[in-house]
Amino acid sequence: MVHKVKIQDQEEKQYLICGLGNPVLTDDAIGILLVRDLIEKCDRELRNLIDFKECQIGFLDVLDDFSGYRHLLIIDSIVTDTEKPGTLILCEPEDFRGLSYRNTAGICGLTFPKLIRLGRMLGSLMPETCTIAGIAVSEHKQCSIGLSPELKNKYPELLYILTKFILKWTNTGEKHIIINHRYKDMDKKYGM
Repeated sequence: MVHKVKIQDQEEKQYLICGLGNPVLTDDAIGILLVRDLIEKCDRELRNLIDFKECQIGFLDVLDDFSGYRHLLIIDSIVTDTEKPGTLILCEPEDFRGLSYRNTAGICGLTFPKLIRLGRMLGSLMPETCTIAGIAVSEHKQCSIGLSPELKNKYPELLYILTKFILKWTNTGEKHIIINHRYKDMDKKYGM
């Protein structure tokens, strides 16, 4: 078990972006792939505010990873009967009740809200806020490296929307993000 040790003179990062998934299960890798690309999109100043992590293990194993941060963004694939593949759903963990949510890392029906409550019960300093960026997928059980054609087509748009969300989430300006200009039209489409 890893424990964080606070050094008096060192300012700790308050934001954690955690990409969940399995890189060899087709679209289940979306959270991990997006986190990798988000790191590249952020300049050094923004990366000094945010820790980025990839998690390919069970929920209980990430409790220590979440501990000590004030704000948590989890990026993961979700399976839902109502949304098309590539649909991004940004919400608080409690708002996930209406969705058929699947995560390969989950155990014994342990959901994100239960995980955060469990962490607090165990005395861990859990994040004050938690946002889930769930990306609807259809293919998540097939062993294959690489995204499905549906998700591959939506990937640039998902990356752009999450990039803009991070700027609002951290209260920083657009100067900290490297944005491909061909996606600037998405600002109008999504009201950003």
